[in-house]
Amino acid sequence: MPETSTSDAQSLKLHLLDMGTEKFGDCILARLGARTILIDGGHPGDFQRRGDSPGIPEQLEQLLGHAAPFAVDLLVVSHCHSDHIGCLPTLVGNGDLTAEFALVADEKLGFGRAQDAARPDAAAPSNRLAALLREEDHSDLATDELEQFMQDAANLEERYNSMLADLKASGTKIVRYGRDSHTPIETAFQDFGLKVLGPTREHLLVCAEAIAQSNDQADRLIPAHADAGNEQITSLYRSLVSQGNADDGAEDRPGKGAALNNQSIILKLKAGTATALLAADMQFAKAEVTGLSPMMKALRQTVAAAGPYKFIKLTHHASYNGLDQSVLDQWPATKAFAHTGGLNDATHPDPGVLNLLESHTNEIKWARTDRNGMISVSFRQSGAVLSIEKGSLNDATQNGVAFVAEPETLEASPSVQTQILQSSSGITEVSCTAKLGPDVTRLTVTFDITRANPPQRQPQPRPAPTPSDPKPKPAALDAPRLAPGRKLP
Repeated sequence: MPETSTSDAQSLKLHLLDMGTEKFGDCILARLGARTILIDGGHPGDFQRRGDSPGIPEQLEQLLGHAAPFAVDLLVVSHCHSDHIGCLPTLVGNGDLTAEFALVADEKLGFGRAQDAARPDAAAPSNRLAALLREEDHSDLATDELEQFMQDAANLEERYNSMLADLKASGTKIVRYGRDSHTPIETAFQDFGLKVLGPTREHLLVCAEAIAQSNDQADRLIPAHADAGNEQITSLYRSLVSQGNADDGAEDRPGKGAALNNQSIILKLKAGTATALLAADMQFAKAEVTGLSPMMKALRQTVAAAGPYKFIKLTHHASYNGLDQSVLDQWPATKAFAHTGGLNDATHPDPGVLNLLESHTNEIKWARTDRNGMISVSFRQSGAVLSIEKGSLNDATQNGVAFVAEPETLEASPSVQTQILQSSSGITEVSCTAKLGPDVTRLTVTFDITRANPPQRQPQPRPAPTPSDPKPKPAALDAPRLAPGRKLP
């Protein structure tokens, strides 16, 4: 976006890039004069345009005023989830992105590896399952999409390590958070007022152990020598992620991908009166990692004490475990927030978070990339200013609830047709097709289905465990022990 004045050009600006339609995703460009910080890299496929969704290079070209290659002063990888590492390995590997400095998630801590452990075979069935379990919940994907995501997740560790090697070969000064001192990064970016607020090394290690236990669980369920196919692995994965959903209020309830989320590097930026908090996917509201709650409480106090902030990026894609009233109460001076993520995500932003934000509409403003496209944040003495590409601010529409039709594609005769489909497993699916008139721009469909004789699900017998085949126990439910038998970094 063009600068409007010399003074404006020297002020801090943040750009939260459009994440398109794919669920989750984070990519932020911070600018201060001619200096740039790029934080995270969206989805693996974001190295190019996908349909109507611009890729990251296209958006960087718009912001920086030139095509690739892009040279940034600092590259940050907040944690080792697929939707944050994203397309960075492709951009770096192709020579489309270079960096003078890099502050990155430690690959050993991020993938739960012991200090001297060799990387596993990405194609091994146990590693494919382990890769899925480290990620956010993608069990709602269609089978072919889930299998593709599994393949991408299984290759993520190798791609990330290759990216770090490419950065090193090009002369980037790399700091692995939790292993190396991050003081050189703070010193080099004093103009941005960059401060790393956490998490502590102890916090990182607790999460690394939870990741390692999840890896071990996959090894127990699918031994390394097993010849399990994609269908078997994805079926087992769907079964595993459907467990542990009871007691949603428990701070230590095992969370899908929680251990990696809680390794997120938390950054504060301060240039003049401009202040921003960028905490990636940190689960401030509910840690969901056994034994982490006391450390999360201390971290929240550290973050609050480093405030106030004029702008805060909502953590973990505005999830229930990222924000609640108690977290919001610790940021009383903040009046501008933003959510990043793709449009095809019915649970992010979380409906409860949307209700919370909406209840404070008279006090705060928020934007969201799924509804507003790229979000640009500038700063004035009075506070942060949110600029959006489309839609409106404070849009509390829940994804997946209302279908908004484009008038030019509507047909003249309004009608709704439904079809009841009965699968072989006894599950009923309802298909609905709507044709609307040109004067209709929104359609909300609700179903009231009554089944006269609901089928009774028969309990499935479980084989009794044997001494040579012990019943596996979900890793996140194990008693908290820090790196038993392992030397984590």
